[in-house]
Formats: sequence, C-alpha cells, structure tokens
Amino acid sequence: MKISRDAGPYRFDEVLKDQKRMYLFEDNPQRTGLAYPTYKISEDSWYKLKFGSKYWLYREPEKYEKTSCIRGLQNAYPLCTVGNSKGKFWSDCDLARFSELLEDDICEILQAAPRFNEVVLPWQGFFKTEESGITESRCPKIYRYLKERMDYLWWLLKMV
Repeated sequence: MKISRDAGPYRFDEVLKDQKRMYLFEDNPQRTGLAYPTYKISEDSWYKLKFGSKYWLYREPEKYEKTSCIRGLQNAYPLCTVGNSKGKFWSDCDLARFSELLEDDICEILQAAPRFNEVVLPWQGFFKTEESGITESRCPKIYRYLKERMDYLWWLLKMV
C-alpha cells in the first residue's frame, strides 16, 4: 500500500470526496473536538459508533488547520497523540495509557486499511506539533515508543 504525506492542512470537503484513501489525524483520549458544521456525520460512521457523538463542537475547517477537522468521516482514522482537549501534553508518566490508546488506534487502522488504496499522513506529522507536544527532550519514553510504533505501522501498511 502506498503511504504519502499531505501537502498542507486537510480540507474537509476534499477528504470527504476521496473515499479511496485513508487519512490519519491527531486525536485526544477524550475523542472530543471539532467537526464540520454543515455536514451531518452519518449515524453509521465507525468513529461515531465507537466513540459516541460527544465531539460535535463546530467550527469552519477552512479557518481551522488541525487534522481533526475530518473527525467522523468514514475514511478518517485517529492516532491518539494529543494529550487531552485542555492543552495538557502527554508526559512519560502517562506511557501506559498512551500505549493502550495508540495500540487500539493502530488496530483500527490495520483492520480498515485493505479497503483503501493509500494512507495519507498529516502534513505536519505526529511529532513536535502544537497539538501533541511529543518531543524527544520533553517526553523521551513516549517519543521513542511513538516512533517505534509508527515505524512498525508503516512497515505493516506497506505490506497491505
């Protein structure tokens, strides 16, 4: 399977139309955040069925460059790299909880991957973003764990 990096921030309308590619986005453990205001997420959205509908806070995605603007779409899959919705970053003391959430997200991605032709990564990646704050100097254990698991995920996806 092909893996690519998006050239810039995701555009909700483009991702919605592009059902041949899987898009990964940063998410938080509460699975709360923003969604496109004029689009009614399907009741059978895998994300909504798994995590509920507590995440519907609206904002225009053209003015919002976070990858989570695609949350709830059938071809959008999260990686829980954001500490929480209140701006608290992950720390090394959270490694057990972080790994539990990340492994669950990786399983969802791997199960869904065969339905798509390509996996698209966010343009800014999953490290050192304003959302995740995951850096080697700030939280070295989580940084190494995430890097190891992402390398493994990319390796597995290339075999799909």
